[in-house]
Amino acid sequence: MRTSLTGAGMITAAATGLVLGLAACSSGSDAGDSAAGEPEGTVRVVEEPAGGGPATAIDAGEGDYVFGLGRESIAETITETFSSDNAEAVWEGDTLVVTMDGDAEGAMAGFTECRVITEFVEEGDSVAIVYPNGRVECAEVLGG
Repeated sequence: MRTSLTGAGMITAAATGLVLGLAACSSGSDAGDSAAGEPEGTVRVVEEPAGGGPATAIDAGEGDYVFGLGRESIAETITETFSSDNAEAVWEGDTLVVTMDGDAEGAMAGFTECRVITEFVEEGDSVAIVYPNGRVECAEVLGG
C-alpha cells in the first residue's frame, strides 16, 4: 500500500507541475501575429520530453479547456503526463478515454488518475480509464 501511495503522490506532483508550467507559460501574450502566422494572444507551448523524444506542441489560449487548451492538446498532455504507464488518450465523443497499464480490479483502481485527469476536462465531459483487464469510469470512481 505504501508503494501505491508513493506512486500516486508522484503522479499528482507531475500533473500539478505540468498544470503550473502551462499556467506560467500562458500568462503572457505577444502583440501582433507571431512568425508562424498564429493570431494575437495565442501562446504556443512546446514540451521537450526528458527521454529525448520528439517535442510536443500544445496550442494554448484558443481552446475551451483549462489554460485555453483545445481537446487535442488535452489528450496530448494526458498522454505525455502518464507516458510512464504507456498511456494514450483519445476523445470518443464527450468522453476522454485514457488507455494505460494498470489493474481495473484493484481497490483504488483509477482513483489517482481520475482525480488528476478530471481537472483537465469541462463539466459535461467524462473520463474513462481503460486498463488491460477492464474499463473504469471516473464518475463512478470519484463518486460523482
